[in-house]
Amino acid sequence: MKDKAVVEAILFGAKHSLKIKDIMRVTGWDSERAKKALEAVSEEYSSDMHGVELRELARGYRFTTKEEYAKYISSLARREEKIPERLSHTLLETLAIIAYKQPVSKRDIERLKGGYADYALSKLLSLNLIRRQKKKRKNAYLYETTDEFLEQFGLSNMEEIKEWAKQV
Repeated sequence: MKDKAVVEAILFGAKHSLKIKDIMRVTGWDSERAKKALEAVSEEYSSDMHGVELRELARGYRFTTKEEYAKYISSLARREEKIPERLSHTLLETLAIIAYKQPVSKRDIERLKGGYADYALSKLLSLNLIRRQKKKRKNAYLYETTDEFLEQFGLSNMEEIKEWAKQV
């Protein structure tokens, strides 16, 4: 099936997760055709014959290494990215507040942290893990997580965080 090969090539060449609308835009296909091709690729790569699989990440799709093969590539350099291997406690705390409470103002973040958030917000913005919304509440910017955040933490959508929080 040529459609499967087209989607496979597009996904392989993409730097980030691709949404169905991205595939539609690139190929000129309707959503049904794009979804069928994605399903065919997913089915193909779910077999034991492949070390990668098609995963839904950041509201899109991306090839990732299957977990059982991750140990073989652990010594390789991380993907070309600017996000450090480990975020500091301050950055993780701020990111957790934003992820769970979004959209949230700097004032609310600082109230929950019990301290200033200027450095953490600046650093998280530079890492593209959060963004400022265009709209403001009472002259204050509102912060929310980005698709890059979802991708880096292996989430397909924000509902997964809320489900996880219920279990903790």
